[in-house]
Amino acid sequence: MIPIGQDLKRERELRGISLKEIAEFTKINIRFLRALEEDQLDLLPGKFFTRGIIRGYAKYLGLEEESVLNKYHDALQILDKNEKEEEKTFSKSSPINIRNVIRIAAFGAAVIAVLVALFFIFRGEEAPPPIQPPPTETTPQREAIPPPTETEPSEEIAEEIQELNLDIAFHYETWIQVYADGELIYEGIKLPGGKLQVIARKELVIDVGNAGGLTYTLNNQRGKLFGLLGAVKKNIRITLDNLDDFIVESDNNDQVT
Repeated sequence: MIPIGQDLKRERELRGISLKEIAEFTKINIRFLRALEEDQLDLLPGKFFTRGIIRGYAKYLGLEEESVLNKYHDALQILDKNEKEEEKTFSKSSPINIRNVIRIAAFGAAVIAVLVALFFIFRGEEAPPPIQPPPTETTPQREAIPPPTETEPSEEIAEEIQELNLDIAFHYETWIQVYADGELIYEGIKLPGGKLQVIARKELVIDVGNAGGLTYTLNNQRGKLFGLLGAVKKNIRITLDNLDDFIVESDNNDQVT
């Protein structure tokens, strides 16, 4: 891993600048700056905003921004390469011999078939005679009984399946990450005019890099803003239980159509 964060930290200390000073000037959370200096890139909010954090850090120190960003891209390429090599090594270390599995299954099926055949062959002489149906008895014809009248529908009504239906409209360039029931549905940058629809059965978790750059509806009801323009909001958790906390209250309870 290229120690990009260590290089930046060394340049900062040589200039006698504190992290708090950079955070106050660039409006970047000091937690992200500290993660950058410790090369913990997985703690930063996505590649798009990571580049912005690096650019703002380098600019404040008077460093060449593009040169620092190039080191960051090199670090990402090395990381991706290492991950691919690990996956390749794992796949080679535990090969699955499909042919052997098929042979074993076929052999087992053949053994079972032979045992079943032997069972029926040896018990064939002692097999009891087939059961004859009982003789039919003639009974006087009875008066036809009318079919029962239709009863009222059962009072048991299937519970309505509830879900979270999120519709987002983007008005400014915005980075967003959305999970539905623990599964990553979307991560990337949305441009003005873009839209995104996500449906979850139980839970939505949202990270957004420009909280005021979008509007949304939940189950066709207008939602409250996540934050101001340019604000970074993480771990916005929406469930069936706290759904009302994200809905804009209305006197006439009109729904968005």
